[in-house]
Formats: sequence, structure tokens, C-alpha cells
Amino acid sequence: MSTDQPSSSGGSAPTTTHHKVAVMPEAFGAGDKEDWVSWLKYFNNCAKLNKWSPEEKRDFLAVRLRGAAQETYFSLSDEVQDGTFDGLAEALGKKFAPVERLELYKAEFQARRRTPGEKLSELASNLSKMARKAFPGAPAEILDRLTMDRFIASLDSTDLRIRVREGNPKTFDECLSRAIQLEAIYEAEIGQNRGKSSRVQTVEKSAEMRISEMLTKQTAALEKAVNLLSERAKSGDGNSRNKPGFKSKGKITCWKCGGVGHVKAKCPTQDLPSGKPEN
Repeated sequence: MSTDQPSSSGGSAPTTTHHKVAVMPEAFGAGDKEDWVSWLKYFNNCAKLNKWSPEEKRDFLAVRLRGAAQETYFSLSDEVQDGTFDGLAEALGKKFAPVERLELYKAEFQARRRTPGEKLSELASNLSKMARKAFPGAPAEILDRLTMDRFIASLDSTDLRIRVREGNPKTFDECLSRAIQLEAIYEAEIGQNRGKSSRVQTVEKSAEMRISEMLTKQTAALEKAVNLLSERAKSGDGNSRNKPGFKSKGKITCWKCGGVGHVKAKCPTQDLPSGKPEN
């Protein structure tokens, strides 16, 4: 809507009147991953911004239900549907968050542990949601304390748990901030130690390679020496066959006359005068 008003120059300047746009909450379908308590708080915040009356809140609540949640609404009596907003919200809450489910939520909350690779911020956010589901209607201070205690207990490092408790955090935000800071310090220290260890391993590996190369060379030299000695031994055996007294294939050679079949002590020329062998 616009109106024309006289301007200081004698002309007219258009003036626009802005109408407030309603902030509509997302529809609730009562799915497995949807939390009635959290959604209802979101709905109330939207209603506050829109300045809805109790009757308007009741009517908007009815039209913002879908799927299984809408079927649940239709199953309620006309008296509840046409009654107050608080009465309708309470009746729906008993359907979407029964006592049996609350006990399950509490058990899941108490059993929550940090998973490998999970960031601390992700763990904190998940625990906050689980606490609201397990303890609907609890004061904010109580929820904050419960979430903080569960967060510390779910940490996978004993030393980190001790250090966080030593800081005596007053709120969950302080607890989370201290845990993130300590973990960053631990990771930096671990990174430095890994670097030192890597350098030491590199030096040790170089020394092992030098030793291995030296042993390989020594082994090759020994093999070469053994082969040389073996060749010489074979060559020596061939020369010794021509020497007097060498035994070959069971035959004996005399060292005195060079004959075959007897030794020097039994040589037939033993008693003959020197230089005059007997025929």
C-alpha cells in the first residue's frame, strides 16, 4: 500500500507501508528423526514473533502437522481439537513422546560415547539434542549440567577427561571450549613426536642400508676367494698326478726307479750297484 505525501520541494514522494510477513514453522510429521519437544519450542518461537493469540496458535498447530502426526491429530476428540492450545499440545505430546519412549531416550543418552573420528562439536550438538528428548520440560540449567557430565564421560581419552574436569567448567559451553583447546594441544604434541620418530627411523634405515651393502660386498669377496681356491685346488691335483708316489686308480709308483707296482723300499734295484742296473 502506498500514499503520496507532499515533499519539501512542493512535489509528492511515495511512502510504502510494509506489512509484517508471518514466519511459518516447518511442518511436523512425527518421523524417527523428528523430535516433538524441539519442534514445539520452535513453533512457540514462531508464534511469539508472529504475535499469535492462543486461539491462533491452536489453529496453526493443527495445520502444521503432516503425515502420521496429522493422523494422530484427527484421532483426538473434538473437545481436545477445539480446546486450548496447551491442552492440544499436551495431548499430542503424550502421543509423540510417551513414557516408554522417554525411558529409551534416557538409556541412549547414558550410553552415548564418542565415535572414532567424531569431532567434539558434533558430539556436543548430538548430546544436547538427546538431553532435550530424554528430559523434556527440564530447566535449562539442569539440561546443561546433565549434558556436560555426559559429554565428559563420553570422551575416549582418560587424560582428556581428567584435564577437562580439572578446569571446573561452570557451563557446557565452557566445558566444550576447554576440551577443544586441550585436544588441539595434544594433537600438536603428537604431530611433533611423529616427526621426530620419522627422522630417527630414516637415520636407522640409512645405517641398516650401509651395513647391508657392506655385508653384500664382503659376501661377494668371500665367494670370489672360494672360487679361486677351488680352481687352484683343481689345478694342483692335475700336476700331482705326474709326481712319483702319486696313487692313481690303485697303482703305486716307485720313487727310486719310477716303476709301477712297488715302492722304493721294495724296489728291485735297491741292491744293485749305482749306475749298473741289472737287466
